[in-house]
Amino acid sequence: MLIESKARRGCSAQRGRLVLRLTLGILLAGGLTSLIPTSYAESAVPASSPPQTAPIVFSLPEPTGAYSVGTTEMHLIDRGRPDPWVTGKTRELMISIWYPARQKTTSSSLAPYMQPGAAAHYEKSTLIPAGISPGAIQWEQVRTHGMLAAPVANPHSRYPVVLYSPGSGVPRTAGTIAAEELASQGYVVVTIDHTYDASEVEFPGGRVEVQALPKLSEETIMKLMAVRELDIRFVLDQLAVLRTGGNPDAAQRPLPNGLGKAMDLSHIGIFGHSAGGAAALQTMYDDRRIDAGILMDGTLGYLPDALLPVAEEGLDRPLMLMGSGYYQEQGPDSHVTRPDWKSLWTHSTGWKLDVSAPKGMHFTFTDYPAILPQLKEKLGLPSAVVQEAIGTMEPAQAVSAQRAYVTAFFNLHLRHMSSELLENRLTKYPDIHMIQD
Repeated sequence: MLIESKARRGCSAQRGRLVLRLTLGILLAGGLTSLIPTSYAESAVPASSPPQTAPIVFSLPEPTGAYSVGTTEMHLIDRGRPDPWVTGKTRELMISIWYPARQKTTSSSLAPYMQPGAAAHYEKSTLIPAGISPGAIQWEQVRTHGMLAAPVANPHSRYPVVLYSPGSGVPRTAGTIAAEELASQGYVVVTIDHTYDASEVEFPGGRVEVQALPKLSEETIMKLMAVRELDIRFVLDQLAVLRTGGNPDAAQRPLPNGLGKAMDLSHIGIFGHSAGGAAALQTMYDDRRIDAGILMDGTLGYLPDALLPVAEEGLDRPLMLMGSGYYQEQGPDSHVTRPDWKSLWTHSTGWKLDVSAPKGMHFTFTDYPAILPQLKEKLGLPSAVVQEAIGTMEPAQAVSAQRAYVTAFFNLHLRHMSSELLENRLTKYPDIHMIQD
């Protein structure tokens, strides 16, 4: 995400920024600082909410792997670090851990997609301004496929670990589909909320902290990257505590049986969307514990003035770029058209791959291709809102392609499993392009 002069989406950048603000609550999505035209705001959002008889429930696609999925939350406090965004507070994070689980269970034991306080804030700040009626979604019934605190599938197995960082202004829930898929394929996946950067974070007891970033600037962007890297590296440190039998949860809440011993911290991957993808690669650049990384539609710095070090010097370990839409009418979003990605690509000496979804938009590689079409069908979410967020790529194909490429990448580089999808540079997805030099 970060900042760039984006006329890259096939419609005006101002219009794109408005709709992304309305639908997804993102401070940085459009990359512009101009005010939003009132005329478009009035046309994009319905004058009145669509009629509705009862709250609806949306669903997530079921994971395709052999394992059932377990999940748990942890509250982490970095006691030696003052919070960089809010004076007088100590840095604290919420994470979710997704992992291969032993048995299937009833729907009553499945984790909610969002905690109630976070869901209430998301609805008020994001969905209602987009034209969704208050109370239109029955959040308590929106469930993931993750069984709460289920025992690990095999206490004698070790599973590679993958971390996920979401975009700025986006909660960690936006990567749930990919996290569940990887867990079902035999990975331990850790999704991270970056407090006061995320739209909302709910802590134990129902306390909700909302985004509190200062005015957008080069200083803010570069600080945001530095803070996220410290967050990710702190999480890695706490996973090491967990692996050796400790419990880093702030309240020492019980953990799923066998979780710590199940983590193979000698094989670690990372992926992220937008600012989360940039932070993922920058952390990988600085931290040798990370073996492979994926950047999903993120900008590597504050363009054109300041590139992150990873973009200037490249990586020596495997990386995959996943772009969506077009970059300033020069062609599909890729290392060929984007100056920051080109610099990263040129200076990187490890295995690398660039895939692009030209029909996509900024949120194609998140949960939104599965969710927004349901809100359009059931609640009348405007088509313009949906298209500005996820583009015109067929939603089921977008979800399937994201899961296939992410899984294949980590299978190849963390498990050394061959992948025809990646190694032969062939795609079975019509709207996914392999970008060549």
